[in-house]
Amino acid sequence: MIRYWLFRLACVWWGWLPPKVGYALADIVGWGTYRLWHRGRRFSRISMAQALGPGAAARDIDRLAGRAMRNYCKYLVDFMRLPSQHLAHLERQVRFDGLEHLYQARESKRGVIIVGLHLGNWDMAGAMAAHIHQPITVIGDTLSPRELGQWVGRTRAGLGMRIIPKEKGARPVLEALRRGEALCLLIDGPNAREGVEVSFLGAPVLVPAGVASLALRTQAPVLTAAVARRPDNTFHGLIQPPVQFRTSGDPRQDARALTQALMASLESLVRQFPDQWYVFHQMWLDTPCSNTSPLSSPA
Repeated sequence: MIRYWLFRLACVWWGWLPPKVGYALADIVGWGTYRLWHRGRRFSRISMAQALGPGAAARDIDRLAGRAMRNYCKYLVDFMRLPSQHLAHLERQVRFDGLEHLYQARESKRGVIIVGLHLGNWDMAGAMAAHIHQPITVIGDTLSPRELGQWVGRTRAGLGMRIIPKEKGARPVLEALRRGEALCLLIDGPNAREGVEVSFLGAPVLVPAGVASLALRTQAPVLTAAVARRPDNTFHGLIQPPVQFRTSGDPRQDARALTQALMASLESLVRQFPDQWYVFHQMWLDTPCSNTSPLSSPA
């Protein structure tokens, strides 16, 4: 409960601050957090090294991971300001490329599955998707404490998103797609203990097979998307073409093939905006890019 009221107090305080001041403070908080949070810094370095590719210098990896932490703090500022924002203001903040892919996917009448990463500002992406494609359903984690999760849900609902907790299972998700809704979810969370093994940024990861299973079962088109921050703190939305794959008749093989194609599409987003990808947990099945050891990176 204390955590909930502290967060609500922070929302009021950040909402009063001029945006430039808020972002400047977020930069400072992000810098300090990166230096003090050793576990998050280590995992972020590993992921940034993978995004940069073999041979990346430790200093470049550290610089990119530090920017990712500062950008994450700016995302938190944006989220805390959401309750006081109007949709018209949010619309002015985002320029989209690839909207034609969403419009074309809508014509299938089977619903649309939009998959993203913890990259950029996914709440801004959800709000804009709800504006473009009504109605929209978001699969989300259950936050703790319960009061905080309820407040986050109300905030997102106020922007046009209907939230389905992950633990509700497949039935409400299938119903949403059958109604022709857009279904949005992030696929790089920290709790993937089972799924299919695929390659991502050149290393093996375990990815939940739920998205692929839904797409195969419903024939709903699958798109990948992100809303990334620009240097002036406006946003660039990018919707990529539908993920293409061929079915073989083997459900397990098809799920793996579709998941791999999906991660390849998301990989291109990470390579465009690596310092806006927020991975502060273990994602890889092994530890790729040995040059990311804490001993080889500048403090």
